[in-house]
Amino acid sequence: MTEFKVLVFILFLLLSIGVKSQPAVIVGSASAEPGDTVSIPIDYIGTDSGVVALQIDINFDSNNLTVGIDCNSALGDAGIGCVDNGGYVRIVIFGLTNTILPNGRIGVLNFTVSPSSIIPTSYPIMRSNEIYSQVGGVEVPENGSTDGNILVEQLFTVGGNLSGLGASAVTLQNNMSDDLVVSANGSFVFPTKLVDLANYSVTVSNQPTNPDQTCTVTGGT
Repeated sequence: MTEFKVLVFILFLLLSIGVKSQPAVIVGSASAEPGDTVSIPIDYIGTDSGVVALQIDINFDSNNLTVGIDCNSALGDAGIGCVDNGGYVRIVIFGLTNTILPNGRIGVLNFTVSPSSIIPTSYPIMRSNEIYSQVGGVEVPENGSTDGNILVEQLFTVGGNLSGLGASAVTLQNNMSDDLVVSANGSFVFPTKLVDLANYSVTVSNQPTNPDQTCTVTGGT
């Protein structure tokens, strides 16, 4: 009985060591109005896959989208190259000294939507030519990668009117983010636009000082 338990344990250990996850690239999505510029994040997941290099093309409609590339990868000591080839951006990443690529953001593609785009329109941001390599050039398949899109639609601003401020500034937030520092009485508008019927919640994140004041929000949701 003891020998059987030992053999089962060893078999389980070997199976556990052999199991590795498969890599994936996640392409983000965004909403925009004609003429807007939006950021699409490109993220990598696959630390446990043993991948030391990858290549992927990110395809887009170059007739209606222009792209700016920010591929300062945060993937450890990985080298990276991002090139706009007109209609697709080719991303190549390799771990220096065969370092396994960690999970993280590969970069951000900043797309400007044509001012003549029709509302509503969806522009897909799609992957192709995915190649993931382990040490020795052994290729592994992706699993769980996702495409993104840019939905062109009418967006709406969230704003209001500030009164009674006698101090330096008050910091407002919408939906617990999108910080806006308001230093004068009068109208204000948050920088991030929302889609039709989206929820909003305006709150005070930092009260005014010098002198101390307590600001409250009316009709903030």
